[in-house]
Amino acid sequence: MFKKVIDISRELHSSMNVWPGDPKVRFAKTASILEDGVQVTEVSLGTHAGTHIDGPAHFIEGAAGVDQVPLDAVIGPCLVIDLTAAQGRICREVLDSCLPVDHPPRLLLKTSRSDRKDEACLDQSAAHLLIERRTKLIGTEGMSIESAEGDGSVHRALLSEGTVILEYIDLRAVAPGPYVLIALPLRLKGADGSPCRAVLGIPFDKDEACR
Repeated sequence: MFKKVIDISRELHSSMNVWPGDPKVRFAKTASILEDGVQVTEVSLGTHAGTHIDGPAHFIEGAAGVDQVPLDAVIGPCLVIDLTAAQGRICREVLDSCLPVDHPPRLLLKTSRSDRKDEACLDQSAAHLLIERRTKLIGTEGMSIESAEGDGSVHRALLSEGTVILEYIDLRAVAPGPYVLIALPLRLKGADGSPCRAVLGIPFDKDEACR
């Protein structure tokens, strides 16, 4: 049980930003209460729209889909880290300086800042630090964990080692510190990714968030 639950997922709507080249989000009413007795809406969107989880198949040919992401990776204690002062790519040294020696296996990077157009992102050295630390999940406020100019190496390094990538979360109202994360992707068979509803729980006993 939690004394408070914070929604960190982005609202899905037809005018929202998506990654360049990805399908736009669209809603179309297919039945109405006045005409049909019920309301039904058809939703069209890409697998990486809004707050979403990348499956290994997103960057690795023949790899598992998002439906195979272990549930114990997307549910459990996490740590929100303040990286709003970071500039450009986040390297190993910058990330390491923010990590306590003993931290939960799920990390969320708080990077949003009103005066910055682009989110800070990880480079390969930071990705390898996360792998060494046996990180189960890494989350970011940016649409991508790596730079738009990247070659996919950050994604491939993390996904090939079983680290789940959670992208485009909203931590603007979240203070750094320990929480319990729940971020469940849809069970889309073989899909390369899935939108998800991500929330943070604050336990009644705050020490429980670290266990």
